[in-house]
Amino acid sequence: MQLIIMSEHREFRAFIKWLKMQVEIAAAEPFSQNALEVEERESPGIDCPLVLAYIKNNMEQSKLAPHIENRPGVEEGATCSEAQFFAKPLVPTASYELAKEALKQLDAKGGDTLLVKIKEVGDPMALLNIPALTCALMGRVRIVLKRITEWQNRMLFPPFDPPSVALQWQATEVLDMIQTKDTTIVVGMDKTTPNAIEILSISADSKSRQSISSGPMWNQTATQHAFSGEILDVKFITGMPAEVSGLLLLVQEERQTRVVRFRGSMQKVLYTFPADPSFKAQKFVVGGRREKSLCVVFGNKGREWRVLDLSLLVQGSGEMGGGMEM
Repeated sequence: MQLIIMSEHREFRAFIKWLKMQVEIAAAEPFSQNALEVEERESPGIDCPLVLAYIKNNMEQSKLAPHIENRPGVEEGATCSEAQFFAKPLVPTASYELAKEALKQLDAKGGDTLLVKIKEVGDPMALLNIPALTCALMGRVRIVLKRITEWQNRMLFPPFDPPSVALQWQATEVLDMIQTKDTTIVVGMDKTTPNAIEILSISADSKSRQSISSGPMWNQTATQHAFSGEILDVKFITGMPAEVSGLLLLVQEERQTRVVRFRGSMQKVLYTFPADPSFKAQKFVVGGRREKSLCVVFGNKGREWRVLDLSLLVQGSGEMGGGMEM
């Protein structure tokens, strides 16, 4: 096929050069002095055998036409079902060996497609037709992908709902959660009592029998703790030594906003925000890196914030101004 393209391209270039000369002669008026000069100048560069070969063999139809034009039954854009696809004569017979045999016959017959005959194939030239072979390949690939998908689906477990635990507490809003090796601790509060938090500890009952369907039995222990002001937000302190871990609360009390650490039953004020009407604390997040924990307090609907260095606050007396970063 590449040789056909190269030979036809050479013949076409020779024909175009000859045609250009004929147009110039016609424009200069045949047998005039200008026409004779054009013919004398251009004639030596024209390969007449290539021009005649193009006019005889390729001017009306290229030898590539049987290889690139649509064959009957495999037109571009056609759709069909899987059964109709495999019912097409080309699909079950398309193979490398048959295509090789068709190509040998085509070369032996001098390129005459009508003389190519293969006993098992109704349309032998479809074996050498690029759109037909592409159609057969695409159809087979889609069938293979469908079979692989069906096989993968048989390997997967059916979807199921993960086990859930009904929380046995009074809180209506979960504020934070932390998980240890054996226990999950959840902190929340009830909007009707904004000055109290509830801590729920959840652990598996080691004495209970568990199965895949029912799951383990859970022990839940809830405790309530009250504070002297309105609780705005609560977070667990993570990434710090165990002796300074616990809960961090943002408490609004008598026009003052305090950051309070709560551990066990002990409360400690770590920071008191100065009276500043331009900044009203609302929420905060706790994070950082090892030995450097920070508390970022957001106010004014998240448009402003203050950064507190918890590593300094938990070690100091916790009064106003210590560990503050703007």
